[in-house]
Amino acid sequence: VGANDLVKHRAAVPALAASLEAAVRRVRATGADVVLVTPFLPDRRAAALYTRRFSAFATALAGIAARTGAILIDTDLHPVLAERQHWGEDLVHLSSRGHRFLAYRVAEVLGVPHADALGLLDAALHENEPIGRAAWWRRHALPWVWRRLHGRAAGDGRRAKHDDYVYVGRSSVERDASVV
Repeated sequence: VGANDLVKHRAAVPALAASLEAAVRRVRATGADVVLVTPFLPDRRAAALYTRRFSAFATALAGIAARTGAILIDTDLHPVLAERQHWGEDLVHLSSRGHRFLAYRVAEVLGVPHADALGLLDAALHENEPIGRAAWWRRHALPWVWRRLHGRAAGDGRRAKHDDYVYVGRSSVERDASVV
């Protein structure tokens, strides 16, 4: 369950929350930790359309975390996440900087030693530079509207930026040498 589920024409927050809670319970039953992140919006006027829905889902996530023992990251405590620098050129998805910011928060709550090593993602991922308003409409807004009008999800027919693991830290040669 993510923001894509919340921005559909009709999104039943209680049903989404119930489905997510069942999944979290199954995962927690294996002994695994689960980290839930409340949904967040960019600091853009158009995003206000979804504020109520995102807020209701954030409240539901807090309840799920309390009932299941999942770890909750409340993004309302990190308002900097809404700033433009944390959003990709499509103004819908996080930029590499935004992903790193969120990854640091997750690493902190999980007690990851040397969480600052996540900064090495800079070398593996690139920053998204802002684009002009006309280019944004042409590349992102209008195609999104077209997909929605034709019943397609935002990710249909799209390829992942990285379709395999992105290794952070030692190179594959160093990893292989340390195994021998």
